[in-house]
Amino acid sequence: MLGKIKSIFDNANGQYAFPVTVAEAVYVDADTSLKNILDEWKSEMGETFRSYVLELKRWGVKNTSSDFSNKTDAVYNSIGINKALQWASTQGYAEVILPQGTYLIDEENSIVPQKFMSLNLNGSTLRIRNNGFQRYAIVKIANNQIYSRVTNGKIQGDRLTHDYSSGGTHEGGSGIDVFGGVRFISIDNLEIYDCTGDAITVSGTDGQVPLQPLNSSSLWEQGAVSLSDGSMILSPTKIRLKGTIDLSSALIAKNGYFGLYGDGYGGLGSDLTARYFDLIFYKNDKSFLSSINSADFYEEIMIPMGARYASIVLDQPQIPTNITITVRSIENPRNTYIEKCNLHHCRRQGLSLSGKWIYVRDNEIHHIGGNTQTDGTPPMGGIDIEDGYSGNQWIFIDKNYFHSCQNYTIVMKASRNIKITRNKIQGKFGASINSYNTLFSISVGSQQMLVSQNTFMHTAMSFYGETIASDNYFEGCVLNLATEDASRDKDVLIDNCYFYNSTVTLSRTTKYKIRIKGCSFINDSNKAYLGILQTISFNNEPQILSDCIFRGNDTNYVFSPFNNLKSGWIFNNVTFQDITRGVGLPSGSYVGCTFDNVGVITTHDGGSSLTDLTWEFRACKFNMNTDCIQVNAGRYVSLIDSLIVSQGNGFAIQLDSKNVECKIVNCSIRFPNSSNTAEFLQLKPTYMGIQMLLDNNEFSCSDTFKKKLINVFGSSVNTDLEILIRNNMLKNVDLTSNYAGKVTMINNSIDGVTDPYNYVTSITNNKYYKLYQKIYNSGFSSGSNEGWICTLAGYTNNTSWSASTSYTMGSRINYLGHVYQAQNAGTSGSSIPSFPIISGSTVIDSGSITWKEIGLVAAFKSFGTIQ
Repeated sequence: MLGKIKSIFDNANGQYAFPVTVAEAVYVDADTSLKNILDEWKSEMGETFRSYVLELKRWGVKNTSSDFSNKTDAVYNSIGINKALQWASTQGYAEVILPQGTYLIDEENSIVPQKFMSLNLNGSTLRIRNNGFQRYAIVKIANNQIYSRVTNGKIQGDRLTHDYSSGGTHEGGSGIDVFGGVRFISIDNLEIYDCTGDAITVSGTDGQVPLQPLNSSSLWEQGAVSLSDGSMILSPTKIRLKGTIDLSSALIAKNGYFGLYGDGYGGLGSDLTARYFDLIFYKNDKSFLSSINSADFYEEIMIPMGARYASIVLDQPQIPTNITITVRSIENPRNTYIEKCNLHHCRRQGLSLSGKWIYVRDNEIHHIGGNTQTDGTPPMGGIDIEDGYSGNQWIFIDKNYFHSCQNYTIVMKASRNIKITRNKIQGKFGASINSYNTLFSISVGSQQMLVSQNTFMHTAMSFYGETIASDNYFEGCVLNLATEDASRDKDVLIDNCYFYNSTVTLSRTTKYKIRIKGCSFINDSNKAYLGILQTISFNNEPQILSDCIFRGNDTNYVFSPFNNLKSGWIFNNVTFQDITRGVGLPSGSYVGCTFDNVGVITTHDGGSSLTDLTWEFRACKFNMNTDCIQVNAGRYVSLIDSLIVSQGNGFAIQLDSKNVECKIVNCSIRFPNSSNTAEFLQLKPTYMGIQMLLDNNEFSCSDTFKKKLINVFGSSVNTDLEILIRNNMLKNVDLTSNYAGKVTMINNSIDGVTDPYNYVTSITNNKYYKLYQKIYNSGFSSGSNEGWICTLAGYTNNTSWSASTSYTMGSRINYLGHVYQAQNAGTSGSSIPSFPIISGSTVIDSGSITWKEIGLVAAFKSFGTIQ
């Protein structure tokens, strides 16, 4: 049976893995048959599955160590245990059990478990001898072992008694070191602690194939290679390697595979856009052998029988000037299982991982690193996955508990297909986020990362790589979704997560790379204690939020002002609830959003220099108790198909931005309990907009108080603003306004009467009329006219300029068919000034009043004689 297993394993080239759950099984090809064979083998072995209890005297081993400096005991123990393991392996034992006790291990002689064997510590402790080495391993699995297990005991380093006097970091002391091409290694039910470096190190070779450079633009040329016969062909959409890769390289020949990787963090080059490449294999005489279409970077490619050379074609039209492709044949551990271990009080890290199909499950990793030489040396974290050129793949971190780590909990660099699920990850609690910012980081070189069903407590986090984060709970966390490398901005999806007293920073330099969907952001009074400010900080390029809820007061609900904030943010079906301090919103579209019991909603440009920022609210609901929307930034604001119901006395919209254009269409704006006469729309002194449209809306307020529809605040009056009010229904609304600019009202129902303002006994003075606008005579009699029609657009004005006369700011006079408005208060001079006739021109008369030409004097003709 062992031969049968070995045969299948050899044929599979070590690609099999043993999934423990159905969810993991989907990531493994063809492992089911191998697992069935192992189950069959265990059943067949039955009582013949033998364990050997190590004989201490026979092998010269002591298990009563108390003098941790004793070199003799340490050497004899290491040599004796290793000889016993080797002997047991030759005798067919499947398990070696140590008698209980403490075994001193020599720093120069690691314990070496054997293949197809379990080393059962039986509750014993393997303790490294006190030493001053920069590097050691108490247990070392680096001899191409397969199916090797270490279980059930303690492994202790010499952190507290180590001699650091030689200088250096002394970061290489490991509890267990797993290295190279080992397969199916199980490390479980162990307590590993007090190591000068890592509790467990899993690593491989970098696999750099010498003399195979691909990282220069001079090595590439325009064109492709035929996949059917290996001939050179023209192609304006592809580039090819000028030479070939020599597959006779010793490392490739040894392993039988190679791959195309990037730099240390997985980067292929800033202007390399190809996602796949073609491979064409040639025989020793350079004749065509075979080809592979659309091979993937970072994956191992098996060498076909008889292949000596390989040509590469990249699927992109331009030759990159920055290219960092490397040829590697990486030898790293496969199918490593680290389960039910307690890893703690190590100076450098809990786990350093590099390899494929690594399972880290049900462990507790804590108290890693510290502030003194005895306690810590960088990086000082729970798990570090890096330095693998994107060769670190298919790593499963499930149901672990991380806490009390000095600098970070998990860091991933240049990794692919990492699944982090059902863990509890807790940073160091302190008075502010800066004192417990234990980092959880996914670097830009990482791809296909899944972070799901975890609990994060008091942790600073960054997702720079390609990530799906779903169904997680965040409490007191700071999540940074920024750009680490603009050339490799990847998609990040935050789905169905719960953020409690946390903050998220959105700062990608590529638009719509981040989507936050179905998440809850909940705050209460504890947030101020945590020292975390805004719930979301909006920076750089726009991103997408949908089906989210923000509830509860934040320490500061206005996002941080950055000068590079761009327009185009998308909010779909987002709810803001019980945020009485108000909400600051970036420029973009808000569709189906709800604002329930929030303070003033403000439009913010974040200090942006852009002049065309837009806010559009479509199909939104506003249930307010105070002022509603304050527009103090941007160029355009629209309210469409929306409902505003305010139980308070404030404004619906206040326009404070200088040049914003406002449009309110198909909306219902209600103040059912208003107890004062504040306005629906307020125009602040700085407002200098030129267009406003109120179309097909309902404006209503309580029967007790009428609210003005529009009112101008301050002393300035902008006569360039054109307001069109049409097709609206107004109930108990005061239409009088101190704005005497270009206001046109058409087909509005005022308390059940259509256009009552168009029925007058005479044409109103100081009002603007459009061409062909009709005014009806409410005081008609037999022989009079039905009304008047405007035949020359302009202002009605019957006041002439007078010398030595006091005028208030905004006063109007007419002269030679033009209307002029006083821009300041004062007294006119003794002689009439030279009034300009060019629109918008000004003149200062001798009395220091500045007059501005604002338009022509309107002209009318009567129509409809009444018989």
